[in-house]
Amino acid sequence: MERCVCGDTRTLGRYACPTCGESWLIEALSHPRRLSGWYVALCRAGTAIVVLSLLATVALATLRPPYAIRKSRALLDSGDAPAALQLLTPYLEENADDPQGWELAIRAQVMLGEAPQASRAYEKLAMLDSDAARGLRPSVAESVQRWPLRLECDRRGIQDLTAWSKDVHADFHAELESSARAFLDRCAQQLDCDRTGVKWFAAWSDEAPAGLRKATVAAARGFLGRCSSESEADPRFGLSFLSFFGKKDWLDGESLQELFVQPIVEALEKRDYGLAERLAVQALGVTTRVAPLIEEQLKAVRMTVRGSVEAVEQLCDRIRQSPEYRIGRFYCYPESLPKTMQLTDTWRNAIRYAARNYDKTTRCYQGFELRSAGGDGQFGEEGTGPATDIVCSVRANQKSVRAPTHFWIGGS
Repeated sequence: MERCVCGDTRTLGRYACPTCGESWLIEALSHPRRLSGWYVALCRAGTAIVVLSLLATVALATLRPPYAIRKSRALLDSGDAPAALQLLTPYLEENADDPQGWELAIRAQVMLGEAPQASRAYEKLAMLDSDAARGLRPSVAESVQRWPLRLECDRRGIQDLTAWSKDVHADFHAELESSARAFLDRCAQQLDCDRTGVKWFAAWSDEAPAGLRKATVAAARGFLGRCSSESEADPRFGLSFLSFFGKKDWLDGESLQELFVQPIVEALEKRDYGLAERLAVQALGVTTRVAPLIEEQLKAVRMTVRGSVEAVEQLCDRIRQSPEYRIGRFYCYPESLPKTMQLTDTWRNAIRYAARNYDKTTRCYQGFELRSAGGDGQFGEEGTGPATDIVCSVRANQKSVRAPTHFWIGGS
Protein backbone atom coordinates (compact mmCIF):
# COMPACT_ATOMS: atom_id res chain seq x y z
CA MET A 1 0.00 0.00 0.00
CA GLU A 2 1.58 3.31 -1.08
CA ARG A 3 1.60 6.33 1.20
CA CYS A 4 1.94 10.06 0.75
CA VAL A 5 4.85 12.06 2.18
CA CYS A 6 2.59 13.02 5.01
CA GLY A 7 2.01 9.41 5.81
CA ASP A 8 -1.57 9.21 4.60
CA THR A 9 -2.62 6.30 2.43
CA ARG A 10 -2.94 6.98 -1.32
CA THR A 11 -6.47 6.36 -2.68
CA LEU A 12 -6.98 4.73 -6.07
CA GLY A 13 -8.38 7.14 -8.60
CA ARG A 14 -7.39 10.30 -6.76
CA TYR A 15 -4.64 12.60 -7.96
CA ALA A 16 -4.03 14.59 -4.77
CA CYS A 17 -3.67 13.81 -1.07
CA PRO A 18 -6.83 14.79 0.83
CA THR A 19 -4.72 15.54 3.92
CA CYS A 20 -1.75 17.63 2.74
CA GLY A 21 -2.84 18.40 -0.80
CA GLU A 22 0.28 16.86 -2.35
CA SER A 23 -0.30 16.33 -6.12
CA TRP A 24 -0.07 12.79 -7.42
CA LEU A 25 -1.00 13.61 -11.10
CA ILE A 26 2.49 13.71 -12.54
CA GLU A 27 3.47 10.50 -10.86
CA ALA A 28 0.25 8.85 -11.99
CA LEU A 29 0.92 9.83 -15.59
CA SER A 30 4.54 8.79 -15.39
CA HIS A 31 3.65 5.44 -13.90
CA PRO A 32 0.14 4.55 -15.13
CA ARG A 33 -1.61 1.73 -13.44
CA ARG A 34 -2.80 -1.22 -15.46
CA LEU A 35 -6.61 -1.29 -15.58
CA SER A 36 -8.51 -4.46 -14.90
CA GLY A 37 -10.08 -6.49 -17.75
CA TRP A 38 -13.66 -5.79 -16.83
CA TYR A 39 -13.00 -2.07 -16.76
CA VAL A 40 -11.52 -2.15 -20.29
CA ALA A 41 -14.43 -4.21 -21.63
CA LEU A 42 -16.90 -1.79 -20.12
CA CYS A 43 -15.20 1.17 -21.75
CA ARG A 44 -15.14 -0.55 -25.14
CA ALA A 45 -18.84 -1.42 -24.90
CA GLY A 46 -19.72 2.15 -24.04
CA THR A 47 -17.67 3.43 -26.96
CA ALA A 48 -19.42 1.02 -29.34
CA ILE A 49 -22.86 2.10 -28.11
CA VAL A 50 -22.04 5.76 -28.64
CA VAL A 51 -20.72 5.12 -32.18
CA LEU A 52 -23.76 3.03 -33.15
CA SER A 53 -26.14 5.65 -31.81
CA LEU A 54 -24.44 8.32 -33.88
CA LEU A 55 -24.61 6.16 -37.00
CA ALA A 56 -28.32 5.39 -36.44
CA THR A 57 -29.09 9.08 -35.99
CA VAL A 58 -27.32 9.91 -39.25
CA ALA A 59 -29.12 7.07 -41.10
CA LEU A 60 -32.56 8.08 -39.83
CA ALA A 61 -31.94 11.67 -40.77
CA THR A 62 -30.95 10.52 -44.26
CA LEU A 63 -33.90 8.11 -44.84
CA ARG A 64 -36.68 10.13 -43.22
CA PRO A 65 -38.73 12.13 -45.77
CA PRO A 66 -38.18 15.87 -45.67
CA TYR A 67 -40.56 18.03 -43.68
CA ALA A 68 -42.33 19.34 -46.82
CA ILE A 69 -43.13 15.80 -47.92
CA ARG A 70 -44.38 14.68 -44.53
CA LYS A 71 -46.44 17.81 -43.93
CA SER A 72 -48.00 17.91 -47.39
CA ARG A 73 -48.95 14.21 -47.16
CA ALA A 74 -50.70 14.91 -43.87
CA LEU A 75 -52.50 17.90 -45.40
CA LEU A 76 -53.71 15.84 -48.35
CA ASP A 77 -54.95 13.10 -46.05
CA SER A 78 -57.01 15.74 -44.24
CA GLY A 79 -58.35 17.11 -47.56
CA ASP A 80 -56.44 20.41 -47.57
CA ALA A 81 -55.07 20.28 -51.12
CA PRO A 82 -54.39 24.06 -51.50
CA ALA A 83 -52.16 24.14 -48.41
CA ALA A 84 -50.30 21.02 -49.54
CA LEU A 85 -49.70 22.46 -53.00
CA GLN A 86 -48.49 25.73 -51.50
CA LEU A 87 -45.95 23.78 -49.47
CA LEU A 88 -44.86 21.54 -52.35
CA THR A 89 -44.32 24.25 -54.99
CA PRO A 90 -41.14 25.78 -53.50
CA TYR A 91 -39.92 22.36 -52.41
CA LEU A 92 -40.08 20.95 -55.95
CA GLU A 93 -38.27 24.00 -57.34
CA GLU A 94 -35.24 22.96 -55.32
CA ASN A 95 -35.84 19.17 -55.40
CA ALA A 96 -37.08 18.45 -58.92
CA ASP A 97 -35.67 14.91 -58.76
CA ASP A 98 -37.86 13.83 -55.82
CA PRO A 99 -40.57 11.44 -57.13
CA GLN A 100 -42.55 11.59 -53.89
CA GLY A 101 -42.89 15.33 -54.25
CA TRP A 102 -44.28 15.05 -57.80
CA GLU A 103 -46.64 12.25 -56.76
CA LEU A 104 -48.06 14.41 -53.97
CA ALA A 105 -48.31 17.40 -56.30
CA ILE A 106 -50.30 15.33 -58.79
CA ARG A 107 -52.56 14.13 -56.02
CA ALA A 108 -53.19 17.71 -54.86
CA GLN A 109 -53.90 18.96 -58.39
CA VAL A 110 -56.26 16.07 -59.03
CA MET A 111 -58.17 16.93 -55.86
CA LEU A 112 -58.46 20.51 -57.10
CA GLY A 113 -59.55 19.39 -60.58
CA GLU A 114 -56.55 20.99 -62.29
CA ALA A 115 -56.05 18.50 -65.09
CA PRO A 116 -53.47 20.43 -67.17
CA GLN A 117 -51.23 21.03 -64.14
CA ALA A 118 -51.60 17.40 -63.07
CA SER A 119 -50.60 16.24 -66.56
CA ARG A 120 -47.48 18.43 -66.53
CA ALA A 121 -46.55 17.17 -63.08
CA TYR A 122 -46.95 13.59 -64.27
CA GLU A 123 -44.65 14.30 -67.21
CA LYS A 124 -42.04 15.51 -64.73
CA LEU A 125 -42.51 12.32 -62.71
CA ALA A 126 -42.30 10.13 -65.82
CA MET A 127 -39.00 11.76 -66.81
CA LEU A 128 -37.36 10.54 -63.60
CA ASP A 129 -35.66 7.28 -64.51
CA SER A 130 -35.95 5.59 -61.15
CA ASP A 131 -37.71 2.61 -59.62
CA ALA A 132 -39.40 4.93 -57.15
CA ALA A 133 -40.95 7.00 -59.95
CA ARG A 134 -42.21 3.90 -61.72
CA GLY A 135 -43.56 2.48 -58.48
CA LEU A 136 -45.67 5.61 -57.85
CA ARG A 137 -47.63 5.32 -61.11
CA PRO A 138 -50.40 3.11 -59.60
CA SER A 139 -50.93 5.69 -56.87
CA VAL A 140 -51.28 8.45 -59.47
CA ALA A 141 -53.68 6.32 -61.52
CA GLU A 142 -55.84 5.76 -58.45
CA SER A 143 -56.02 9.51 -57.82
CA VAL A 144 -57.06 10.13 -61.42
CA GLN A 145 -59.70 7.41 -61.22
CA ARG A 146 -61.22 8.72 -58.00
CA TRP A 147 -61.60 12.32 -59.08
CA PRO A 148 -64.75 12.12 -61.30
CA LEU A 149 -66.58 10.29 -58.52
CA ARG A 150 -66.56 13.52 -56.51
CA LEU A 151 -68.43 15.51 -59.15
CA GLU A 152 -72.04 16.57 -58.72
CA CYS A 153 -74.71 15.58 -61.23
CA ASP A 154 -75.25 19.12 -62.47
CA ARG A 155 -74.06 21.44 -65.20
CA ARG A 156 -70.81 22.18 -63.37
CA GLY A 157 -70.10 18.46 -63.11
CA ILE A 158 -70.51 18.13 -66.88
CA GLN A 159 -68.13 21.01 -67.54
CA ASP A 160 -65.50 19.73 -65.12
CA LEU A 161 -65.58 16.17 -66.46
CA THR A 162 -65.44 17.39 -70.07
CA ALA A 163 -62.44 19.61 -69.37
CA TRP A 164 -60.73 16.89 -67.36
CA SER A 165 -61.17 14.27 -70.08
CA LYS A 166 -59.55 16.60 -72.62
CA ASP A 167 -56.56 17.54 -70.48
CA VAL A 168 -55.76 14.34 -68.60
CA HIS A 169 -52.51 12.62 -69.56
CA ALA A 170 -52.83 9.95 -72.24
CA ASP A 171 -51.42 7.31 -69.89
CA PHE A 172 -54.59 7.50 -67.79
CA HIS A 173 -57.36 7.48 -70.40
CA ALA A 174 -58.43 3.97 -69.38
CA GLU A 175 -58.72 4.96 -65.70
CA LEU A 176 -60.63 8.10 -66.67
CA GLU A 177 -63.13 6.22 -68.83
CA SER A 178 -63.73 3.71 -66.06
CA SER A 179 -64.45 6.38 -63.45
CA ALA A 180 -66.48 8.46 -65.93
CA ARG A 181 -68.72 5.46 -66.56
CA ALA A 182 -69.23 5.12 -62.81
CA PHE A 183 -70.07 8.84 -62.61
CA LEU A 184 -72.62 8.58 -65.43
CA ASP A 185 -74.21 5.47 -63.94
CA ARG A 186 -74.51 7.23 -60.59
CA CYS A 187 -76.19 10.23 -62.21
CA ALA A 188 -78.56 7.92 -64.12
CA GLN A 189 -79.77 6.61 -60.77
CA GLN A 190 -79.96 10.02 -59.05
CA LEU A 191 -81.47 12.34 -61.66
CA ASP A 192 -85.18 13.09 -61.51
CA CYS A 193 -87.39 11.54 -64.17
CA ASP A 194 -88.51 14.87 -65.57
CA ARG A 195 -87.27 17.67 -67.79
CA THR A 196 -84.32 18.22 -65.45
CA GLY A 197 -82.96 14.74 -66.11
CA VAL A 198 -83.60 15.01 -69.84
CA LYS A 199 -81.82 18.37 -70.05
CA TRP A 200 -78.84 17.01 -68.11
CA PHE A 201 -78.37 14.12 -70.54
CA ALA A 202 -78.94 16.45 -73.48
CA ALA A 203 -76.21 18.79 -72.21
CA TRP A 204 -73.81 15.94 -71.53
CA SER A 205 -74.39 14.25 -74.90
CA ASP A 206 -73.59 17.56 -76.64
CA GLU A 207 -70.19 17.78 -74.91
CA ALA A 208 -69.32 14.12 -74.36
CA PRO A 209 -65.83 13.23 -75.64
CA ALA A 210 -65.70 10.53 -78.29
CA GLY A 211 -64.18 8.05 -75.85
CA LEU A 212 -67.16 8.33 -73.51
CA ARG A 213 -70.01 8.06 -76.02
CA LYS A 214 -70.64 4.37 -75.43
CA ALA A 215 -70.69 5.00 -71.69
CA THR A 216 -73.17 7.81 -72.34
CA VAL A 217 -75.50 5.50 -74.27
CA ALA A 218 -75.31 2.83 -71.55
CA ALA A 219 -76.10 5.39 -68.82
CA ALA A 220 -78.97 6.79 -70.88
CA ARG A 221 -80.38 3.29 -71.20
CA GLY A 222 -80.20 2.82 -67.45
CA PHE A 223 -81.87 6.18 -66.83
CA LEU A 224 -84.67 5.48 -69.30
CA GLY A 225 -85.23 1.98 -67.93
CA ARG A 226 -85.45 3.25 -64.34
CA CYS A 227 -87.82 6.07 -65.19
CA SER A 228 -90.03 3.95 -67.44
CA SER A 229 -90.52 1.40 -64.66
CA GLU A 230 -91.71 3.95 -62.11
CA SER A 231 -95.41 3.78 -61.41
CA GLU A 232 -95.98 7.52 -61.90
CA ALA A 233 -93.87 7.83 -65.04
CA ASP A 234 -95.31 9.95 -67.84
CA PRO A 235 -95.90 7.74 -70.94
CA ARG A 236 -94.50 10.56 -73.08
CA PHE A 237 -91.30 10.72 -71.06
CA GLY A 238 -89.47 8.02 -73.01
CA LEU A 239 -90.32 9.65 -76.33
CA SER A 240 -89.10 13.08 -75.23
CA PHE A 241 -85.94 11.55 -73.76
CA LEU A 242 -85.07 9.59 -76.89
CA SER A 243 -85.96 12.39 -79.29
CA PHE A 244 -82.71 14.32 -78.78
CA PHE A 245 -80.59 11.15 -78.96
CA GLY A 246 -82.07 10.22 -82.34
CA LYS A 247 -80.65 13.40 -83.81
CA LYS A 248 -77.07 12.69 -82.79
CA ASP A 249 -74.86 12.06 -85.79
CA TRP A 250 -72.30 10.23 -83.66
CA LEU A 251 -74.70 7.37 -82.89
CA ASP A 252 -73.36 4.36 -84.76
CA GLY A 253 -75.13 1.06 -85.38
CA GLU A 254 -73.97 -0.40 -82.08
CA SER A 255 -75.22 2.65 -80.14
CA LEU A 256 -78.59 2.58 -81.93
CA GLN A 257 -78.87 -1.09 -81.07
CA GLU A 258 -78.07 -0.43 -77.41
CA LEU A 259 -80.35 2.58 -76.97
CA PHE A 260 -83.37 1.83 -79.13
CA VAL A 261 -83.44 -1.86 -80.02
CA GLN A 262 -82.13 -3.65 -76.92
CA PRO A 263 -85.11 -2.56 -74.75
CA ILE A 264 -87.43 -4.08 -77.36
CA VAL A 265 -85.44 -7.32 -77.31
CA GLU A 266 -85.70 -7.49 -73.52
CA ALA A 267 -89.45 -6.84 -73.63
CA LEU A 268 -89.90 -9.65 -76.16
CA GLU A 269 -87.86 -12.02 -73.99
CA LYS A 270 -90.23 -11.28 -71.12
CA ARG A 271 -93.21 -11.71 -73.47
CA ASP A 272 -94.31 -8.19 -72.66
CA TYR A 273 -95.49 -7.58 -76.21
CA GLY A 274 -97.45 -4.46 -75.35
CA LEU A 275 -94.29 -2.76 -74.08
CA ALA A 276 -92.32 -4.02 -77.07
CA GLU A 277 -94.85 -2.45 -79.42
CA ARG A 278 -94.80 0.90 -77.59
CA LEU A 279 -91.00 0.98 -77.58
CA ALA A 280 -90.83 0.15 -81.27
CA VAL A 281 -93.35 2.83 -82.19
CA GLN A 282 -91.46 5.38 -80.08
CA ALA A 283 -88.12 4.49 -81.64
CA LEU A 284 -89.48 4.69 -85.18
CA GLY A 285 -91.02 8.04 -84.33
CA VAL A 286 -87.61 9.35 -83.26
CA THR A 287 -85.40 8.10 -86.08
CA THR A 288 -85.95 5.94 -89.14
CA ARG A 289 -82.35 4.71 -88.93
CA VAL A 290 -83.47 2.03 -86.49
CA ALA A 291 -86.20 0.63 -88.77
CA PRO A 292 -84.07 -2.22 -90.22
CA LEU A 293 -82.78 -3.17 -86.76
CA ILE A 294 -86.27 -3.24 -85.25
CA GLU A 295 -87.71 -5.14 -88.19
CA GLU A 296 -85.06 -7.81 -87.72
CA GLN A 297 -86.06 -8.29 -84.08
CA LEU A 298 -89.80 -8.33 -84.81
CA LYS A 299 -89.59 -10.63 -87.82
CA ALA A 300 -89.91 -13.91 -85.91
CA VAL A 301 -92.77 -12.65 -83.73
CA ARG A 302 -94.69 -11.27 -86.70
CA MET A 303 -94.34 -14.57 -88.56
CA THR A 304 -95.72 -16.34 -85.50
CA VAL A 305 -98.65 -13.91 -85.29
CA ARG A 306 -99.54 -14.43 -88.94
CA GLY A 307 -99.27 -18.18 -88.43
CA SER A 308 -101.69 -18.04 -85.49
CA VAL A 309 -104.20 -15.96 -87.46
CA GLU A 310 -104.06 -18.49 -90.29
CA ALA A 311 -104.40 -21.44 -87.87
CA VAL A 312 -107.54 -19.96 -86.25
CA GLU A 313 -109.11 -19.13 -89.59
CA GLN A 314 -108.39 -22.57 -91.02
CA LEU A 315 -109.93 -24.32 -88.03
CA CYS A 316 -112.88 -21.95 -88.15
CA ASP A 317 -113.52 -22.80 -91.83
CA ARG A 318 -113.09 -26.51 -91.19
CA ILE A 319 -115.74 -26.52 -88.47
CA ARG A 320 -118.10 -24.24 -90.36
CA GLN A 321 -117.92 -26.29 -93.55
CA SER A 322 -118.13 -29.68 -91.87
CA PRO A 323 -121.34 -31.47 -93.12
CA GLU A 324 -121.83 -33.27 -89.83
CA TYR A 325 -122.77 -29.99 -88.15
CA ARG A 326 -125.47 -29.10 -90.68
CA ILE A 327 -129.03 -30.38 -90.29
CA GLY A 328 -131.23 -29.19 -93.13
CA ARG A 329 -131.38 -25.45 -92.99
CA PHE A 330 -129.93 -25.32 -89.51
CA TYR A 331 -126.48 -25.61 -88.01
CA CYS A 332 -125.86 -27.58 -84.91
CA TYR A 333 -122.37 -27.14 -83.53
CA PRO A 334 -121.07 -29.32 -80.69
CA GLU A 335 -120.81 -28.07 -77.13
CA SER A 336 -117.18 -29.16 -77.08
CA LEU A 337 -114.86 -29.80 -79.96
CA PRO A 338 -113.81 -33.37 -80.75
CA LYS A 339 -110.16 -34.17 -80.18
CA THR A 340 -109.71 -34.80 -83.88
CA MET A 341 -110.37 -31.13 -84.53
CA GLN A 342 -108.49 -29.61 -81.62
CA LEU A 343 -105.54 -27.51 -82.75
CA THR A 344 -102.89 -25.22 -81.25
CA ASP A 345 -101.68 -21.87 -82.43
CA THR A 346 -98.09 -21.19 -83.45
CA TRP A 347 -97.15 -20.61 -79.78
CA ARG A 348 -98.36 -24.17 -79.15
CA ASN A 349 -101.19 -22.92 -76.98
CA ALA A 350 -104.54 -24.63 -77.48
CA ILE A 351 -107.07 -22.69 -79.53
CA ARG A 352 -110.08 -22.32 -77.28
CA TYR A 353 -113.50 -23.35 -78.63
CA ALA A 354 -116.81 -22.15 -77.22
CA ALA A 355 -120.31 -22.95 -78.55
CA ARG A 356 -122.61 -19.94 -78.96
CA ASN A 357 -126.26 -19.05 -79.75
CA TYR A 358 -128.13 -21.96 -78.23
CA ASP A 359 -131.56 -22.45 -79.84
CA LYS A 360 -134.18 -24.05 -77.59
CA THR A 361 -136.37 -25.13 -80.50
CA THR A 362 -133.68 -27.12 -82.27
CA ARG A 363 -131.69 -27.69 -79.10
CA CYS A 364 -128.57 -26.79 -81.01
CA TYR A 365 -125.77 -24.27 -80.82
CA GLN A 366 -126.03 -22.30 -84.04
CA GLY A 367 -122.71 -20.58 -83.65
CA PHE A 368 -119.27 -20.91 -82.09
CA GLU A 369 -116.16 -18.93 -81.33
CA LEU A 370 -112.46 -19.77 -81.62
CA ARG A 371 -109.94 -17.77 -79.65
CA SER A 372 -106.14 -17.76 -79.54
CA ALA A 373 -104.41 -16.56 -76.39
CA GLY A 374 -101.44 -15.25 -78.35
CA GLY A 375 -97.82 -14.97 -77.36
CA ASP A 376 -98.26 -14.56 -73.61
CA GLY A 377 -100.83 -17.34 -73.24
CA GLN A 378 -103.34 -15.03 -71.51
CA PHE A 379 -106.93 -14.44 -72.63
CA GLY A 380 -108.99 -11.30 -72.45
CA GLU A 381 -107.89 -8.22 -70.55
CA GLU A 382 -104.94 -10.05 -68.98
CA GLY A 383 -103.32 -10.57 -72.36
CA THR A 384 -100.79 -8.09 -73.66
CA GLY A 385 -100.38 -9.36 -77.26
CA PRO A 386 -99.26 -9.88 -79.81
CA ALA A 387 -102.14 -11.87 -81.21
CA THR A 388 -103.97 -11.74 -77.88
CA ASP A 389 -107.55 -12.85 -78.52
CA ILE A 390 -107.37 -13.65 -82.20
CA VAL A 391 -111.04 -14.46 -82.62
CA CYS A 392 -113.04 -16.17 -85.29
CA SER A 393 -116.80 -16.04 -84.66
CA VAL A 394 -119.46 -17.90 -86.63
CA ARG A 395 -123.19 -17.30 -86.39
CA ALA A 396 -125.71 -18.68 -88.88
CA ASN A 397 -122.74 -19.75 -90.94
CA GLN A 398 -121.46 -16.17 -91.18
CA LYS A 399 -117.81 -15.79 -90.22
CA SER A 400 -116.09 -12.76 -88.71
CA VAL A 401 -112.44 -12.57 -87.72
CA ARG A 402 -110.78 -10.18 -85.30
CA ALA A 403 -107.01 -10.14 -85.84
CA PRO A 404 -104.18 -8.23 -84.09
CA THR A 405 -103.21 -4.71 -84.97
CA HIS A 406 -101.54 -3.93 -88.24
CA PHE A 407 -98.27 -3.54 -86.34
CA TRP A 408 -98.04 -7.22 -85.40
CA ILE A 409 -99.41 -8.52 -88.68
CA GLY A 410 -96.38 -7.05 -90.36
CA GLY A 411 -96.57 -3.28 -90.72
CA SER A 412 -94.57 -0.71 -88.78
